[in-house]
Amino acid sequence: MPSHPPTSLTRSHACPGCGSGIEGFTVGDACPNCGRRLSGLCRACGYDLQGLTIDSPCPECAKPIADSLRGDLLIFADRAYLLDLYRGAVFILVSIILVVSSAVVALALGLAVASGTTLPVLSDDAVNSLIIAITFIASALSIYGWYLLSQRDPGIAMIDPGDRPRRILRIAVVINGALAVLSTVIDLLTPSYAPAAPLDPLTIVTGFVMLAGFAAWAVQFFAAMRYLQWLGRRVPDPGKVKRAGLYLWLLPVLYIPGVLLCGLGPLIALILYYNFLNDYRKILKRIIAQQPAA
Repeated sequence: MPSHPPTSLTRSHACPGCGSGIEGFTVGDACPNCGRRLSGLCRACGYDLQGLTIDSPCPECAKPIADSLRGDLLIFADRAYLLDLYRGAVFILVSIILVVSSAVVALALGLAVASGTTLPVLSDDAVNSLIIAITFIASALSIYGWYLLSQRDPGIAMIDPGDRPRRILRIAVVINGALAVLSTVIDLLTPSYAPAAPLDPLTIVTGFVMLAGFAAWAVQFFAAMRYLQWLGRRVPDPGKVKRAGLYLWLLPVLYIPGVLLCGLGPLIALILYYNFLNDYRKILKRIIAQQPAA
C-alpha cells in the first residue's frame, strides 16, 4: 500500500506510532512509514480486531475499529471505562473525608473523657457505635472506589505491564473488604472502654485481624501507587508518574514513623494522598469532557 503523509495523532485513521494516514489498512498490517504493526483489542468490548479493516466497525459492539488503534492514551479509552475510573476516585475521596471526620469525633471524645466531661446527649456506647458506623462506611466507600478505579480497560491486553499491579490491587481490595466487615463485627461485640483479658479469644482474633489488615493495606497501597504510575503514563503526565514513585516511600515514612511527631505525620501523609487522588479525579473529568458524547 502507498505511504500516506504524517498527520496528527488525534486523527482517527492514523498510525499510533508516527501519525501517518492508514485509511484502508487492515489490523495486522505494518505501517509503511514507521514499520509499526497495527494491532489491538476493541477499546469498548475487548474483541480481537486482527484481520479486520480499520474502516469497519467492531463486529461485537459496533465501535469504529480506527478508534481502537490510536494508542493507550486515556483520551482514546472507552467513555464508560473512564466514567468508572472517575466515580471510583470520587468514592475514595469521600471515604478519606469520612476517615478524618471519624478521627475528629474520636479525638473529641477522648478529650472529653480525659477531662471528666459527660456527654449530655449521647452515651459513650452510642458515640462508640457512631464512630464504628462512620469507619465502616468510609471503608466500604474506599473499597468500592478502588474497585471502580482499578477496572480493567477492555482495550488493553492482560499482558500489559500495568495489568499486574492492577490485579494485585483488586485482590488486596477484596481482602480488605472482608477484613473491614470482620473488624466491624468484632468492634460491635466488644464493649466500649472495657479492658479484655490478654488471652481472651476475641482479643486474639482482634490481633490477627489487625495484623492481616495492616499487611493487606500495605499491599494495596504499593500496588495502587504502581497502578497510578501506569495511569499517569496514559494521560500522559510525567509529573504524576514521578510523584507516584516518590509517594511509594514518602507516604509510608510519614505515616508510620510520623506517628511519633505528635500524630502530624499521618495527617500530612493523608493530605498528600488526598490531593494526589484529587488531581487524578480532575484529570479524568477533563479527559471525559474532551471526548465526544456517545
